[in-house]
Amino acid sequence: ESIHFPAGPSGRVEHGLIARLRLGGLAFETVPVQIYDTRAAMAGLLPVPVDGVIGCGLLSRLPLALDYGRRELRLGEGPTKAPAAPPNWTPFYWAGEHYPLVPARVNDRLDTLLFLDTGLSGTGCGLAAATAQAAGVRLVGESPAVGFGVAHQLHAPPLRCQSLTAAGRTRTDLPGILLSPFRLERRLGFRIGGLLGD
Repeated sequence: ESIHFPAGPSGRVEHGLIARLRLGGLAFETVPVQIYDTRAAMAGLLPVPVDGVIGCGLLSRLPLALDYGRRELRLGEGPTKAPAAPPNWTPFYWAGEHYPLVPARVNDRLDTLLFLDTGLSGTGCGLAAATAQAAGVRLVGESPAVGFGVAHQLHAPPLRCQSLTAAGRTRTDLPGILLSPFRLERRLGFRIGGLLGD
């Protein structure tokens, strides 16, 4: 079957079922899977081989929380399970079939939703042109910056956020890229301001 990755290229997958899958203390039975050469697709993005990716079909059925500062995603816990969870843990929203969205504040000026793009590395964020303009984000340099995604590179004008706050953590002087056009910006009937990367 042909598939399209949210921030980049198309690919082909086959389908199967896993009888039993364990993730830490969680166990799942009869899990539908897409079979894809993740080692080849993710080569060069991480210092270790990637044997699989937990998909949105499974993640969307679990209580999840994000700690942006520690770059951790917690499964089966967080504010939905423990009301006294630390303030830096933030649940996120699911839009459409596979778009995790995180509330964020850009340059302490604009509140928006960002697509949590776990496959985007090499840049802290990608902002739609309207988001960058409204938040007063400045472009830097003339040469395109490069973000790395699943099986592709994204070349775009470089930008720098004075600050980006998500999940209780503020990162300052954050490098990013300008996404123009940004296909997801109004695709789901509401505005998505960009991508939250590494």
